[in-house]
Amino acid sequence: MRSPDHKAHYGNAVVFEKNKVGSENFYRRKAEIDPLVVRSVQFSQNDISKDSGLVNKIADSVAPRIKEIANVYSEYEVWVKDVALRHLRKGELQAAINISRANVKFFPGSYQAWYWLGIAYLENKQKELAAESFRMSLKLNFNNTLAKERIKKLH
Repeated sequence: MRSPDHKAHYGNAVVFEKNKVGSENFYRRKAEIDPLVVRSVQFSQNDISKDSGLVNKIADSVAPRIKEIANVYSEYEVWVKDVALRHLRKGELQAAINISRANVKFFPGSYQAWYWLGIAYLENKQKELAAESFRMSLKLNFNNTLAKERIKKLH
């Protein structure tokens, strides 16, 4: 499984496990973390995602087990980013910022999570916060040319 929502997603795939024990272990791990993952699926709802307190509460409950979640849903970080981008495209800027912040909380070492947080801030005309996020992305990956370009445009 790559993403937690059960909608069609470019990252979902069918994988056939030849090892019964491996398959059983996977589904046991999945069953253990799915109640947590269901909470983050709420990020898709604008009434929840625009409330930073609710998003923080959900993120705080999910974050301690993020490694387990990412072991079952290998593209969880990308999925969270995609949820934020859907809000961004709809003009739901605060929701996009809140979800992007949650993604950075989940994956603080991800240059992409920081980059997309910067994009959300930039769209909301929060240029200083955008620049800080782009700088953090660049610190994590000096070869991130998109972050370099954004920083140059901001200065």
